[in-house]
Amino acid sequence: MSEIRVIEKPANVSYETIRDIIHKAHQVHFDKGIVMKITTLSAKELEERVTKNNGKCYIAMENERIIGTLSYIKKYINHWYKHGNVIELTMIGILPDYQGKHIFSKLYEKLEEMLAKDYDMICCDTAINNIHAQLLYEKLGFVYVDFFASPSKHYSVEMVKWLKGNPYSKRYCDFRYKLKQLYTVMRFKPGKTKRFGI
Repeated sequence: MSEIRVIEKPANVSYETIRDIIHKAHQVHFDKGIVMKITTLSAKELEERVTKNNGKCYIAMENERIIGTLSYIKKYINHWYKHGNVIELTMIGILPDYQGKHIFSKLYEKLEEMLAKDYDMICCDTAINNIHAQLLYEKLGFVYVDFFASPSKHYSVEMVKWLKGNPYSKRYCDFRYKLKQLYTVMRFKPGKTKRFGI
């Protein structure tokens, strides 16, 4: 494998291209009946998601081929684990031939390096059945903090990484996560409810 470059998406790379990469990357999930919300958006909606939320889109390139993408948006959250502005990962996709080759890690490390001095938390969510993504996030230092019924007909988990040190013990985070998981499974069905905080 040639050297991988990670750069901010240049203007000549369209959001149609970004959408195509995301769809190819998530084909394995489509085959299992898991449809992530991000894969249902048009190229224009993907662009608006980034631009309207003061975010940026990064791409990973091998020679002149785009092999992966990762974006972030800025948002305010009000949950037990954070009251304030955070960075949320979104629009993640690595082409199937390059999955398992640390491309996502390269994209993420570049993003964290750019944002660490100004933000203290990065968060992301994924389908409960997407074990591969959860293992990747755990390896990068993310912990489970929330569980919710997704509008996309599956349960999802929220994971966060404190960039300046976790103010809570892992045991406490696990307790809050399991409590929310139990509460959500008892009260909400995927595909029928919006996310509901406890």
